[in-house]
Amino acid sequence: MLFRSILFFYKVIDKKYWDSIRFSNFFYYFSKYDFSKNRPKNISERLIELYLTFDQLRKRKFIDNLCKSIGFVENLFLGNYLIDYDLHMRHIANHVQYKSLFLIDVGTDTLRINRQRINENLTISSRSQKNFTHVEKKYTYLESFSIVAIKNKITSSLVEWDKNGVDKLTYFTCYPLRVNGKDQIVNNSYTYSKSLIKKLSRSQDIFFLGQPLVDQGYLNLESLIIYIKNIKNYFNGSSLIYVPHPRESKKYVKVIQNDIGIKIKKNIAPFEYEIVFGNSQPKCIAAFFTSALETCAAIFGDTIELLSFQLPQDCLLKDKDTIKKIYENFNSNNNIKVIALI
Repeated sequence: MLFRSILFFYKVIDKKYWDSIRFSNFFYYFSKYDFSKNRPKNISERLIELYLTFDQLRKRKFIDNLCKSIGFVENLFLGNYLIDYDLHMRHIANHVQYKSLFLIDVGTDTLRINRQRINENLTISSRSQKNFTHVEKKYTYLESFSIVAIKNKITSSLVEWDKNGVDKLTYFTCYPLRVNGKDQIVNNSYTYSKSLIKKLSRSQDIFFLGQPLVDQGYLNLESLIIYIKNIKNYFNGSSLIYVPHPRESKKYVKVIQNDIGIKIKKNIAPFEYEIVFGNSQPKCIAAFFTSALETCAAIFGDTIELLSFQLPQDCLLKDKDTIKKIYENFNSNNNIKVIALI
């Protein structure tokens, strides 16, 4: 995974514009246990808790050292800024000194981040009006020596991420976001990309952009197979090519290739990059609800047919409201046609 990530970034980064480029293998272990809500019930769960705690301590130390090595930067660019995922990003924002903080697009999660920030900014504003200052819990002399107090102090200073929201940030995005508080938005116009596509020839290929829907629990495999078959029938023998998402499991991609009979094309760089810097542009780009459709709409406009196949609400296993809003965004975009799947 790290090697693939290195290839990915080296393909899209021009090294002459960077003082240095460093890669670190930062891997989260996902667990079905949430020991902050449910304490360990047996020795086995206690060992799992200890392992996850020490792993988190190691990650916190690594990021703290990274922040110290960076010192001060004029502009800090971060990816995911969700309050419930990849919290080391928020920690970095709170422990690196900078003049301006920018958030780059992270797909449809950008929409979630903005919704979270709107609520967060309202909370910050409310606290400011009440002259609110965060006060760390004070313990009495005897309480300060209790196991709970000692554990809380250790985890706060050495283990847990500092996930407090910053006072202000700027989105660099293709989404027409509405922000509040001190947050700002700079829309990505893709001027350079647009200048390159004028030189591209046109192919008859139809690319369908995959998503890790089964891997991330949005759909079961049976539903995915049914809808991919329906989409294949929709294009009725055209040159349909499936482009897997980097986090999509190989076994599910093989089902699409071998059982459904759709050609597969794997990319290293982002799909939009591969097209813009390639030799030709496709006849059509289709997908379910990937943010790449928004990006392609901003870059290609109406020069390429862009289709979004809308999944029925009753087949989705989670985040129904979020996905509904994504499709609403697509419907409001004149360059994306939404087709309801049955």
